[in-house]
Amino acid sequence: MLFGLVVGYVVAIPLGKVDFSGFAGMQLVSLPALMPVMPEFNPSAILSITLLFLVSATETVGDCSALTAVALRRSPTDKELSGAVAADGLVSTLSGCFGCSPVTSFSQNVGLVAMTGVVNRRAIATGAAVLVLAGFVPAVSLVFASLPEAVLGGCTVMMFGNIIVSGFQMIANAGFSQRNITIAALSLAVGIGFTQMGDIFTVLPELLQSVFADNCVAVTFVVAIAASLLLPKDAQVEGPLVTHNEGVGSPAGETLYDVPGEMPGEMPEAVACDSAADLAREAAFGGTGDGAEAERVEKTERTAAE
Repeated sequence: MLFGLVVGYVVAIPLGKVDFSGFAGMQLVSLPALMPVMPEFNPSAILSITLLFLVSATETVGDCSALTAVALRRSPTDKELSGAVAADGLVSTLSGCFGCSPVTSFSQNVGLVAMTGVVNRRAIATGAAVLVLAGFVPAVSLVFASLPEAVLGGCTVMMFGNIIVSGFQMIANAGFSQRNITIAALSLAVGIGFTQMGDIFTVLPELLQSVFADNCVAVTFVVAIAASLLLPKDAQVEGPLVTHNEGVGSPAGETLYDVPGEMPGEMPEAVACDSAADLAREAAFGGTGDGAEAERVEKTERTAAE
C-alpha cells in the first residue's frame, strides 16, 4: 500500500496532477492553538453531536469486531470494545479542545490489516507518530493533502473490497437465519438507498437532516437497531441435529436440515419437530448401535406416540 502511494505520487508529478500551491508561504513548524473558539452551549448542536457520536461508537464497535475477525480470527472481548469506544470519545474530546472536528475510527484501516495481517503495536505506533508529526510540521501534512485523488483512490480500491468481505464474514459468523437476513437486507437497502435520494429527508427538521441526509452509517444504524429490537428472536429447535452415514445419499457425518419436511434422501415426509423425533431420526439414519441408545429411542418414541 505504501509502495503504491509513493510510486503513484512520483508518477503523478510530471503529469501535472499534484497541486503544490499549498506549499507557498509554508511555515517550518506550526503549533496548535488551545481553545481557539469559545464554547457555546447550543441545544440543537449538542443533540446533533450526541446522535453522531452514537453512530461513531457503532462504527467503532464494527471496526473493532472486523479487525479482530480478519487479523486475530476471534471475536473482540468486552474490554477491547469498551476500550475502543472510550478511546474514540477521549480523542474526539481532545480534538475539540484544539478547534478540530471530532474524529472517528476509519474502516480503511480494517481493509489494510486484512491485506497485510499486520497488527503489531510498533507498526501502529509508527503510523500514529507520523500523524502527530503532520500536526506540528506543515510540510508533512501538505504532502498528504497534495496526494491526487486518483492515486489515493487506486490504493483504496482493494482496501474497501476487503472491508465489504469482512462484513460478509461477520454476518456469516452470526448465522444466516431469517431474522439476521431481514435485519441485514433492510439495513443495507435503506442505508444505501436513502442516502442516494437525500431529498427524502427534506420533510425532517434541519437538525435531523444534518445527521441522516449524507450519512449512510447513521441511517443504517437506526434501521438495524430498530429491526433488532422489534423482530422476534428465532425459535430454537431442541434436540440434536440429524446426521446420517454413508449409503443414504451423502458423505458420513454430514449435517442435515433441522427443519421438518426439508430433509433429503429417503427420510419420512413429515416428522414431528421435537426431541423425541430427533432421537428417532438419529437412530434410523446414523445411530451408534448401542443397546442402551436403542432402548432410549424406543422409550422416547413411545412417549411421543402417547
